[in-house]
Amino acid sequence: MARLLLFVLLSAAQAQPAKQEWQEAFNAAMVKVDSQDFWTAERVLKRAHGFAARIGPESREMALTLNALAAVCQHVGRPVQAERYYLQALSVYEGASETEGKALATVSNNLARLYLENGRTADAEKLLRRALAARHGAADHPDLELVRTYEYLFIATYARKDYQAARSVSGRTLEFCRQVFGPEHPETALVLNDRGVLDIGLGQSTEAIAHLTEALAIMERAHGRGHPGTVRILGNLGWAYYRAGEPGRAELLLGEAVQSADAAFGAEDIQTAALLYKYAVVLRKLRRKPEARRFRKRSDEIFAKSPRLSPMDLTINYGHR
Repeated sequence: MARLLLFVLLSAAQAQPAKQEWQEAFNAAMVKVDSQDFWTAERVLKRAHGFAARIGPESREMALTLNALAAVCQHVGRPVQAERYYLQALSVYEGASETEGKALATVSNNLARLYLENGRTADAEKLLRRALAARHGAADHPDLELVRTYEYLFIATYARKDYQAARSVSGRTLEFCRQVFGPEHPETALVLNDRGVLDIGLGQSTEAIAHLTEALAIMERAHGRGHPGTVRILGNLGWAYYRAGEPGRAELLLGEAVQSADAAFGAEDIQTAALLYKYAVVLRKLRRKPEARRFRKRSDEIFAKSPRLSPMDLTINYGHR
C-alpha cells in the first residue's frame, strides 16, 4: 500500500512540470496557427503531445492537443489523419465528466465539419445528434458550440433532402443564435438566410422573402452592401422574388449581386457562377435571351472548372461560413 501511494505521489509530482511545459508548447503552437504557419504548428503540437502523455493519456491536455493536431491536419488537406486525431480526442472527452460537455461538442463539431466537407453526410448527422444527446440541459444555456452543432445539423439534413427535418433544425438554430449573438448580429443574418433558401425549396416564397429581407437588412447594417455575406443574401432574395413570380424585381436584385460577385467572391468562384446562372434564368424569363446566353455561358465555364461539390458547398446557395 505504501509503495502504491508513493507511486501516485511521484506521478503527480512529475505531472506538474509537464503541465507547465505542455502549456508553453501549446500556446506557442496556437500562435503559429493564428499566423497560418500550420507546418510549424504541427511540429510544436507534437512536442506538446509528448508532454500531455506524461500528464496522462486521458487528460484534458491530451484531448486539447489531439483536437488541435486534427484541426491543423484538416487545414493542410490530410483528412484521414485529422479524423484519427479527432476520434482520439472524442474518446478522451466521452470518458470525462459532464463538465467537459462543451469541449466534447467542440470536437464533435470539428469532426462533423470534416465529414461534411468530404461528403460523409450520414456520419456527420449521427455524430451531431450524439453530441446533442450528451449535452443535457444545453438548450437552457445556449452557447456558440450549440449554435454550431445546429448549423451543421441543418446542412446535413438539407443535404439529404429531408426538408421538414431541416426546417425544424433551422427554427432551433435561429432561436439559439438570437440568444447567443443577438438579433442584429451577422451570424443571425446568415441563419435567416439559410432559412430563406429552405423556404424557397419548400415553395414558401412569402416566408422566404420575409426571412431574406430581414437577413439583408442586418448584414447590410453590419458590413455594407458589397460584403460577401450581403451579396449572397441579395442574390438569394432576388431568386425568392423570381420564384414568387416577380421577375422584374428579381432582375434588379440579382443584377446588383452579379455586379458585386467578382469583387466579393472572385471571378472564378462557384458562388459567382451560381449567381450568373440564376441571373441568366431571370433574363430569359424577361425575354432578354442574348444577355441570358452570355451570362449562362460564363456560368457554365466556371462550373466546368470547379471540383466536385460537398454538402459544405451548399454555401453557394445560402451563405454559410
